[in-house]
Amino acid sequence: MGKAYTAFALSHPNHYQLMFMTPIRGVAKAADSGLERGNPEVDAYAFLKWIVGDAIRSGRLRPEYKDVDELAQMSWAGVHGVVSLYIAKCEDDWVEWRPAKKTAAALVDAMIRGLLLHPEEGD
Repeated sequence: MGKAYTAFALSHPNHYQLMFMTPIRGVAKAADSGLERGNPEVDAYAFLKWIVGDAIRSGRLRPEYKDVDELAQMSWAGVHGVVSLYIAKCEDDWVEWRPAKKTAAALVDAMIRGLLLHPEEGD
């Protein structure tokens, strides 16, 4: 999921900025979207929570990681951080930028390994 998120952000940076980097004025109501909130087939956050919940239920994660929303938000924030920095700052010559896709994939791998009860079995 992190790879797909990264690919979308890098392929459609203007759309990504509008969707994820523009403050929302007023309160956006889930009911006003016409989408079924909590349905992982149409609600991207619900889909992420479903994946995270499945990982928790598998018993392969460290016991302190059992809050589905916290893990979903950590995961989202990590990948968002990589792509949003790249989109906003990739022309900044103060930083020797590495390829965003590769960096995001390495971040997801490191995050998953850090969550695993037995990281050596993570492959």
